[in-house]
Amino acid sequence: MSEQQCISKHVKFSEISAVLEKLKAAGPSSSNKKDEILRRYFESFEQFRREYRQKYGDNSNTSIFHILRLLLPAADRERDSYGIRVKTLRDLYIKILGISETSIEARKLSGFDESGTGSNGSSGDFADRIFTLMRGRCPEECHMTVWDVNQHLDAMGQHYQNGRRSKTQDELIQMVHGMTQLDQKWLIRIILKNLRLGMSQTKLLGLYHPKAGALFDRFSHLSKVCEAVESGEGLEEVGEPGVGMAVRLFNPVKPMLCQRVDLKLVDGMLKKDEFWLETKMDGERFQIHKEGQVYKYFSRNSYEYSHVFGENANQPGATLTPYLSNLLAMTVQSVILDGEMMVFDKSELIYRDKSENTDVKAIKASNAELRPCFCVYDVLFLNGKCLIMVPYAERFRLLKTIIKEKVGFVAICHRIKVKNSEHLVELLNQAIDAHQEGVVIKKENSVYSPNERNAGWYKIKPDYIDNMVSDFDLLIIGGFYNFKRTFINTFLVGVMDDRDRENPVFLAVTKVGIGLSNDQWKQLNSSLRQHWQEVVARKEGRTRVTEEPPELRWGQTPPDVWIHPKHSIVLQLKGSELVQTSSFATTYTIRFPRITAIRSDKTYTDVTSKDEYDQLCAANTKVAKLAKRHVTVDDLVPDPQNSSNLPGRKRKKTSPLQRTRSTRLHLSVNHIDESTVDLIDNVCSGLDFCILSTSKGQPSTADLEKIIRRHGGRIVKNPGPKTYLTIAGDRTFLVNRIIDSQVYNVATVDWLMRALGGSEKKEKLLTLKPNDMLATTATLREELSDNFDRYGDSLTIKISSVDEMRALLKQMTLDKEQLSVEELQKGHLEILGKRSGFRIFQGLVGQLYQENLKTDIELYRAKFRMLKFVRNGGQWLTEPHSRGITTVLVAQNDDLDRSHLQQWMDNFAEQNRAADVLRIDWIESSLCEKRTCDKQLFRVL
Repeated sequence: MSEQQCISKHVKFSEISAVLEKLKAAGPSSSNKKDEILRRYFESFEQFRREYRQKYGDNSNTSIFHILRLLLPAADRERDSYGIRVKTLRDLYIKILGISETSIEARKLSGFDESGTGSNGSSGDFADRIFTLMRGRCPEECHMTVWDVNQHLDAMGQHYQNGRRSKTQDELIQMVHGMTQLDQKWLIRIILKNLRLGMSQTKLLGLYHPKAGALFDRFSHLSKVCEAVESGEGLEEVGEPGVGMAVRLFNPVKPMLCQRVDLKLVDGMLKKDEFWLETKMDGERFQIHKEGQVYKYFSRNSYEYSHVFGENANQPGATLTPYLSNLLAMTVQSVILDGEMMVFDKSELIYRDKSENTDVKAIKASNAELRPCFCVYDVLFLNGKCLIMVPYAERFRLLKTIIKEKVGFVAICHRIKVKNSEHLVELLNQAIDAHQEGVVIKKENSVYSPNERNAGWYKIKPDYIDNMVSDFDLLIIGGFYNFKRTFINTFLVGVMDDRDRENPVFLAVTKVGIGLSNDQWKQLNSSLRQHWQEVVARKEGRTRVTEEPPELRWGQTPPDVWIHPKHSIVLQLKGSELVQTSSFATTYTIRFPRITAIRSDKTYTDVTSKDEYDQLCAANTKVAKLAKRHVTVDDLVPDPQNSSNLPGRKRKKTSPLQRTRSTRLHLSVNHIDESTVDLIDNVCSGLDFCILSTSKGQPSTADLEKIIRRHGGRIVKNPGPKTYLTIAGDRTFLVNRIIDSQVYNVATVDWLMRALGGSEKKEKLLTLKPNDMLATTATLREELSDNFDRYGDSLTIKISSVDEMRALLKQMTLDKEQLSVEELQKGHLEILGKRSGFRIFQGLVGQLYQENLKTDIELYRAKFRMLKFVRNGGQWLTEPHSRGITTVLVAQNDDLDRSHLQQWMDNFAEQNRAADVLRIDWIESSLCEKRTCDKQLFRVL
């Protein structure tokens, strides 16, 4: 077809620029006006299209595609990347204009004002700066057509892919020389694929045609959307359930999405429908399309990466296809698979988290440490048949027959049928213990609905559940402007480093911009506006350097403005986990942070300290999870006062702070209601106590708090560095975690009642004894060892009562005792010194229970952990029922039959029956803590 027969050859690019300028001028709040502008344009183009076909015939190319790809540059999958960023454009314009790098014009292009001290000015984005700078330097009229511009852009993409970057710039220069300043402004935004119109892709497609959005979800290509709309074939069926939803090979379909669900609604869902649970993988969503020997890989946003993973099994440097081709069944001629592309660590035999900033698409075949592994959880197409209308359970059963697993290359996502609420709670807690991101539950009869979030798949993460994850009180130390610099829409927040108490320094932890309503943002902006100070910046060569105030450290993320701590406000934040970072002043940042409250009751010195923050990162891993307790069945019980609708029904969105006010809750990290009590004495004056739990037959936690306050003590909600004593009764998940950390002094409820019980005045606090303590810090432990023997008997104070003597005698036995591993370690270090190389599992003899390990990968991982056990001093006996076993290690999974395990233990030799039966992750936990962890927390039997 000749160029003259393409309608885009007869549409001036200036017409597109004019439409875009009208949309931008309409403003962010004029949605109806924008709709009308686009609707009129599409109607006028359709009229022009009919006239054009009458003139040039039905065989002429009259598709709106060439225009639509300019209006939606980010959705254009047919064009290759240009490889152009703002800096490239800046350098190119300096070259075109023939100006000096140090000139005022060049500095304006970089975002600096004439003095060089401001960083962002009010000049808007780069396209706005070019518009201002090119005034009087451009042609008054542009003769380029939409066809011309698309031809140049196509050539730019091809040149970049072929490594000819100078040719890319030549194409751009040709366009710039023939355009007005307005045309250049919009050309730049098209190249950068961000038009800044304040209008979503879905909305614009909907104005073009009501079913264009659904078509794009299916095809992911604008050209195919236009072809379907303009031909009208099957258009009436699009969007109808169960009809017209066929997917096509090598046309990526928008993936089905998971809806976030309120846990209190899950119990009712489980009673109504059958659900299967899958682990929520933390990778990149990918589809694999195969036909014959050809493979195509598409990302969540429909970008193709076949050149990375391999278009065929023989492609040099391919990272996955050479292995995948051997794992598909011989009967598979064509298939579309949906799943997550994970980064697999070859040495640790684990998946890397996405938050560890390892790009699976950048891994080379020669990488000795990492490789891509495809975790597949759905099949959408098989041997010419579309399967997306087949129920989920049937698709998954089919999936297991067409592909084999291989460790580190392909895995089939493990799934479990959820029996009831109690079973779901058990599975959720297993995921929490395994430090997984969360779980997904899928309705057994759900069909695959592209780009739909409310279609039967639901995600559950710890941070979705009330009081499940640690929260933080952080101080606002900086702010970032919106695009027009009229409003602070993101805060830089930090913790307090109070090592120098007279002059504390605040360290940036993260940026946060979600969680508050518009009114709350306006309130904060109004309160802080008078105290903001512009960040001072200077240019050193091509580098922008900012100066930090003495009280603040923001690392590699300087804000636009900063505020003195004394004038600032405290925000309460939550997030999903902590991840290592080099962007802020702390070594860990909060992933997915959101504001849950404005803490106007706190001053700048009441924020989370650096020590408290560092304790959560103490595991020294790349990712630190923030779950602080297990899920309970109570978390699934609906609140009778809460009339929230079931999933799928729209509800009015409210911010966390609005929800807090509506339920009259006051969220806090370390604050307890200090209502008036009658003071007996001040024996606890100046001391902070934290009540974690109570015991059966003892006063409630609220009553225990009142007892402490009657004696002048202060109650905190969570223990911290300044907490004098933590009190615990029942061993809850949080109690076990705190005891296991050995960071705080934890005493029994019994001690508290003996020390402060009754109504009489106390002269002094009861002395702490070893038998009163559940956990001690190193300082208190050393002090107790100087004054008490191993049974808790004082070396200096006589026994004062018969009850005290009876309690001591109960702890003593005449049986010959073996030294524990901890005693062996202590003696070893005291006798031979720290450099003697004592290993934490020394003296332990282990055996691996293998009856429940059905797959190669499960057995491989379990054996790998046993090798770590051996490497750190343990002995591993592989012969069944060997003598001398001290520890049996069990990898928990769905195939574990506890009755069979008990029978297996009963067959042990007599001297082995006292062996500890522990979960195998006790090994990893002990290595992280650099000591053997409390076995009670890991017992299987």
